[in-house]
Amino acid sequence: MLESNKLVIFLDHANIWHILQKYNLRIDYKRLKELIGKNYNFVDAIAYLGFPEWQAAKKIRFLKSLTRAGWYFVFKSVITILNGVLVQNSVVQVMLTHITEIVDTYDKLVIVSGNARFVQLIKPLQKKVEIWSFKECISKEIIRSVGSERIKYLDYLILNGNSIIKL
Repeated sequence: MLESNKLVIFLDHANIWHILQKYNLRIDYKRLKELIGKNYNFVDAIAYLGFPEWQAAKKIRFLKSLTRAGWYFVFKSVITILNGVLVQNSVVQVMLTHITEIVDTYDKLVIVSGNARFVQLIKPLQKKVEIWSFKECISKEIIRSVGSERIKYLDYLILNGNSIIKL
């Protein structure tokens, strides 16, 4: 175990949001951070969120609750109009850039997402990375790249009584 034992959690909110909507669930983000970081001396948690700017005012309460739960957040407007055409901006690209910039500051990284775009980042980092995701939204590329021993399924946490769900 490393002496500093520092962990950073990167949450791709869009990746898990679809599952939350599908099953009408709400995550207890404080509990999620505690569960992921339970064996670490220092934990940073950053949630990456993307939504249209016009919805920002509706998200204030949610963003405040994230902050109260100990999370930083990075907002990216996901829809812009460029020359009269709607363009979706990628929150994942922002995450990839941030992870690359700060990877050496931490002993371990947890990515809460199953998005295949993280494979390019995961391969060189190998044992330094864990993936936490719902089984339904994790890509086969992530599973092959990381290996099953470094994947934690949020579904199983819920089924085994480690509730991260708010009722």
